[in-house]
Amino acid sequence: TLLISALVTGLALVGCGGDEGESANDVAAPAESTAPETNGVEDLSTDEILEEARDAARAADSVRISGEVVDDGSTIVIDMQYSGDGSTGTISNDGATVELLRVSTDEYYMKADAETWEQLTGEAASGDIFADRYVRIPGDDESLGDLTSFLDFESFVGEALDPDGAIEKGETAEVNGVQAIGLVDQDSQDGGTLWVALTGEPYPLRIESAEGSGEGAVDFLDWGEAVDITAPAEDEVIDLSGLMD
Repeated sequence: TLLISALVTGLALVGCGGDEGESANDVAAPAESTAPETNGVEDLSTDEILEEARDAARAADSVRISGEVVDDGSTIVIDMQYSGDGSTGTISNDGATVELLRVSTDEYYMKADAETWEQLTGEAASGDIFADRYVRIPGDDESLGDLTSFLDFESFVGEALDPDGAIEKGETAEVNGVQAIGLVDQDSQDGGTLWVALTGEPYPLRIESAEGSGEGAVDFLDWGEAVDITAPAEDEVIDLSGLMD
């Protein structure tokens, strides 16, 4: 329960209200007139652009998200892959890294080294028991809380693309080699910019924090690419439901 609480606290920073600042992949200056023909979403209203981005994301049915967000001195590093079949990847909170895996609606796994388990739970025994093993958590375990939504593709897309405040069109720029338009969330505390592709499908490309609401960015990558979701071997798994019987 303590572990999941720590994760959910960090994951709350990742969303459409969360975070404009520098990223490992800088946003370039606005495009020159020689840019390729756009998909036309720049001529739509802000709500229509956001809806187009949501539709494109759901139709792709898979994505990788990668980035880093800093809030109140805490650094969250995320690298996750999603598909309609499940999700897999890692989240680090101030150096403690947890591997997450969702294979179906009722199979959730976590994996970490001994130091991370001890850091997140405050109990050395947890590291001795769980280190480098997949811990299976029943899908109906109440302690999973918001983690089930975070590991579900549909839920994550819906929440990540849900602004906290009113949105308005920003500038156009190049994001990860793709021309994009910024949708600026005006929320005074959790505002930020969502960049939407102007060429090809109008995929979400990046979320950045606004000045004063943290720093960092999360990139959306590899839309529509295949994701390998495989349950670990049983001899690598500790089943929490069995421990609680």
